Amino acid sequence: SEGIVVWERVASDLGALDGPVRITVRDGRAVAIEGGASAERLRAIVGAVVDADNIGEIGIGLNPSARIGDEITEAKKAFGTVHIALGDSANEYGGRVECEVHLDGLVMEPTIAFDGTEVVVAGRHIYNDQP
Repeated sequence: SEGIVVWERVASDLGALDGPVRITVRDGRAVAIEGGASAERLRAIVGAVVDADNIGEIGIGLNPSARIGDEITEAKKAFGTVHIALGDSANEYGGRVECEVHLDGLVMEPTIAFDGTEVVVAGRHIYNDQP
């Protein structure tokens, strides 16, 4: 994975964020974390835990009844959101990186593309029946 991830509102182990946390990703790893106090706390976790910089998961919110609040467990399921995790990808996530942490961060109104094909644009799911 490559690009910029901006966690908004809430994240695992951080709770409600004091502002956006901007994560620069290169070759599947977080190489820079910018923002306020929440970003500083995340940098400390990533710096202290082996492989916590790994992109561990991308989850697309599909539940129209899920509420967005200051707790990640329900917010990450809300329709039109995406959560992107740092850390563990092996335990229950289908990846290969085992890590002591799995940190979900909420992205509001995301645009997500896989291999150049957009599947979510500005929080709207794109449906394409073409092969």
